[in-house]
Amino acid sequence: MFHCEPGVGFPRAPTCWTVSAITGGITDRSEWPHSDRRRFLTGLRDVDADLVCFCEPDGTFSPEDLHKLLPFTLECGFVGGSRTVSNFIWDGANMGFGLQWGNWAVAKMIELLYNSSYLSDVGCTFRVLSRDCVDDIFPYCTVNGSSFGLQMLLVALLRRTKLVQVPVNYHPRVGHSSITGHLGKTVVLGLQMVKMVLTMRTRAATAQTIRPPCN
Repeated sequence: MFHCEPGVGFPRAPTCWTVSAITGGITDRSEWPHSDRRRFLTGLRDVDADLVCFCEPDGTFSPEDLHKLLPFTLECGFVGGSRTVSNFIWDGANMGFGLQWGNWAVAKMIELLYNSSYLSDVGCTFRVLSRDCVDDIFPYCTVNGSSFGLQMLLVALLRRTKLVQVPVNYHPRVGHSSITGHLGKTVVLGLQMVKMVLTMRTRAATAQTIRPPCN
């Protein structure tokens, strides 16, 4: 189900953009869902574009920042945002010390294990992918829920996709996060992400099924 509510997500988006908020039927502004492969696939079926932007519609991101990401799409199939640069974290944003440095630490683990380009965030949902890249990596994405965004990133690296991250503004969100709004759930999610990073790296090294990159 598609539902776009005024004032949430991209209220200032240019008229040339096609914006869909994929909420799984949720209409209560107090609880927007996290990344979910099934919802993204539902949205992608109705999108016919050379570039696809993923972004949670909870008010945490600035539509204007898309203009930071777009120039890199000329050379990279996967252009992600990063929320961990202190200069771009707004007062009241849900990015405390633990979240900020936890994301940074896992990003550095990925850099080391996957021999990737510079990374500073593993949980940012604001990203732009080429359509070829989407079609290339999504068949390998199997996770539903909050870890889906990380798996998308890891699959892109294993597929040798050209990838870059760009700092974006991170604002206070509309409503309350059902995951990162709770310390216990945040810790559990962090441990799940570390396990995913290690497991996918080990399996990829064993299977050696990586094919040429998408651009």
